[in-house]
Amino acid sequence: MSNRNLSRTGESRARRQVGESPSIGKVSRSPGSVLGTEQRSGYHKSRQRNSNRTIVAWTSFFSIIAIGVVIAGIFVFSSWKSPSNSSGNSGMQLPPDIADSFLDTRSELLPSLDEESAKKLVREYLETTDSSLVNDHFIVHSDEKRVIPALAELTSSEGPVTQLKWMGQVYSNNRVHDQVVVFREKEGEQKNRIALLFKGDDGTWRIDFDAYMRTSTPSWEDILSRNSETSVVRVFIGRYNYYNGIYSDDQIWQAYSIISPDVPEIIYGYVKKDSIQEIALSRIISAGREAPRTVLGLLSKDDAGERQFEISRVYAEDWALAPEAYDESF
Repeated sequence: MSNRNLSRTGESRARRQVGESPSIGKVSRSPGSVLGTEQRSGYHKSRQRNSNRTIVAWTSFFSIIAIGVVIAGIFVFSSWKSPSNSSGNSGMQLPPDIADSFLDTRSELLPSLDEESAKKLVREYLETTDSSLVNDHFIVHSDEKRVIPALAELTSSEGPVTQLKWMGQVYSNNRVHDQVVVFREKEGEQKNRIALLFKGDDGTWRIDFDAYMRTSTPSWEDILSRNSETSVVRVFIGRYNYYNGIYSDDQIWQAYSIISPDVPEIIYGYVKKDSIQEIALSRIISAGREAPRTVLGLLSKDDAGERQFEISRVYAEDWALAPEAYDESF
């Protein structure tokens, strides 16, 4: 469409600015008009005084209304900014879909350790050799007697702790926790694990032991050998595009890559589309973490391919179990 220069007669006149009254041009004054004569009769003076009184009255009336509107507006704004809390000081309430959005937030309901305190606790706890301190230092979901031997075995197989990296505070499974990455090194080979710290009702911070150990039940050797129909594993999860065998129909199944630092190969997981488990995994993956962690329940099918498993449960967002399974919240 060509650019047309549309104009009207008189366009060269000054344009009216926003807020100005519209101009109706020059209007000839009729002969003998009050505004067009220099005569000042008594009648005209009296009429002008009455007109002035009317203007003053209406001006006062509208001024009072304007002041009332301003006062009402201030009251409404103040009420909106400072709502009354009839339930008392309940603190911050967190919706279940928050993830990693308040790394530096601190409040009564969001307890956190500073970097140096977190590192000091982790190093001290991992060097525990006294079995009487296990319950003071760790959250243990299985046999407490295996904690001290397991920590000693880690030092033997992976080497001593060489570095601690504080990762701050995160929110998962409707709970707040701090996390510290623990680096070990042996014969030039470096490995790492994640220590998840939770504050108990008694005010004591503890490491979730099974999360730190990446506990799988049964062992990965038994899982991959199909020696158990069901298993619980702590893994990294991501969407994948491998469909084969009994899981070849991508209209029915959603495929995932399941990765464990303790298994050299990728494991393939499948859930039925639109299932609770798919919704739960979608929420975990969409939280934006670089490598989403989760605790899964796996089913081993006789006619499944090598390293193919059906995901039957999503127990946790991250590697620490909560009182309620994660997929039960959907």
